[in-house]
Amino acid sequence: MIPANAIDETVAFYERLQRTSCHMRFVFPHKHLEVAGVGNILVIAGDDEALEPFRSTGASIVVDDIRWYATYLAEAGAEIVEAPFPVSVGSEMRVRHADGLLVNYVEHRPGPIDDSLTSMQDIQ
Repeated sequence: MIPANAIDETVAFYERLQRTSCHMRFVFPHKHLEVAGVGNILVIAGDDEALEPFRSTGASIVVDDIRWYATYLAEAGAEIVEAPFPVSVGSEMRVRHADGLLVNYVEHRPGPIDDSLTSMQDIQ
């Protein structure tokens, strides 16, 4: 997580590091955040107040099927802190792994949001 005014420089660094271009970049206006994806790195930018709720998150992982990961992680003993929920670019969830690490899982989809991701019933 970085200050909002550092996102361009940070994205450029990761583009050079991974020898790839930024493949997604969008704003979450309701959370006052900007997010960019470069290779397997998810860059989250905002002011201190906007980033505060996310500071306890140790990692953000992009996955291809959030329902599969939710089911697998629950069966593996992880705590689903926030069940999969729709966001403007797909869906996300927060999970506390058995080792205590809090992880934000994100599935990005280019198509319409799947409003069925509203409860744990969808993954059980």
